[in-house]
Amino acid sequence: MELVQKDRSAQRFGIRRRVEIGGLSISTRLIGKSLNFMLNGFRIYVIIPSREEIKKWESSDEEIVSQCSGKRYKKADGKEGYLTTAYYLNVIDIFVEAAERDQHLFLDKGKLRTRREFDSFLHDSGSASTHLQKIGAELAEVGEGALDRFLEVLRWKGGQGQASLNGQSSILVGFENRYRYAAINPDSGFNHLQNMIHVFMSSPVSLKIWKEMELSLQSGFRPPVWVSYLTDAEHRSRAYDHLGTLLSCAVALESFLRSRIERTIEKIPNGNDRIAYSIRRIQMSEILDNPNDFSEIALLKISERSQKSMRSIFQLRNEVMHGRRHEISMRDAKVALETTRELVKKR
Repeated sequence: MELVQKDRSAQRFGIRRRVEIGGLSISTRLIGKSLNFMLNGFRIYVIIPSREEIKKWESSDEEIVSQCSGKRYKKADGKEGYLTTAYYLNVIDIFVEAAERDQHLFLDKGKLRTRREFDSFLHDSGSASTHLQKIGAELAEVGEGALDRFLEVLRWKGGQGQASLNGQSSILVGFENRYRYAAINPDSGFNHLQNMIHVFMSSPVSLKIWKEMELSLQSGFRPPVWVSYLTDAEHRSRAYDHLGTLLSCAVALESFLRSRIERTIEKIPNGNDRIAYSIRRIQMSEILDNPNDFSEIALLKISERSQKSMRSIFQLRNEVMHGRRHEISMRDAKVALETTRELVKKR
């Protein structure tokens, strides 16, 4: 990794990870934008490449975008024009700002050290060099968690898309890459992952969604349980883990339906605690047999086909959990995933 300044005026330093991705479609209004949030006491920035970087992508060894989409239109002179409305990104940047207590390492009496001064400083101070390695490892670990958190919220707020982390290496850098200092190789999983993040979104990420993502990250809001387990089921399905797919779907379905039951209970007048207690203890089989008895579930208008599929999912789940079944067929896993997707979309 390499250590650089975040920006010249602020004189802030940290670790930047340039993450390779595939399939992330964004609105052109997001070009050059960033969002920030706190994680474990560190300031995190997720940065989308600037327009200048994108302009260079055709002549660069590193492709910032893989393609763009848009629409054709007629110009005033009658000629045909093309308006780009979305880009498919190949990279994003994750920047983790070093703690305030460590910023002094890169300054000398309040002024930025030159590369030569910094190398000399590290050479003369063995403890500073060791501390720098420790900083790199700590920031790398936080960066890994930050990337996971970002992908989690992207899946949640971006709709029914998928985003799976396979990884990429990191470098300790800053937004503008103006000052590069020392090679750092922390012993961290953040540095030793594979190659690519795969993102499959149903539509481009808009500026509105981006702002919603930032608000959720800053507020510490996490996706509902069923969103997380549906995502897990998607991952397991792609790995042909049929048993894991079904179990994750069962958790997603039950947590989603139970949340609807809670909404129904909220409408019961105060003083009816016994009724609320009884409703919470109702088995899933009873709920699926009489969905219209619960106002919030009735609004979902669950089809008979879906009810049948859900009964099968919960029956298979129970057989697995009680040790009566050890394998799930690809067909059953596929039906479970399709049924869960269909229901959760009705949120």
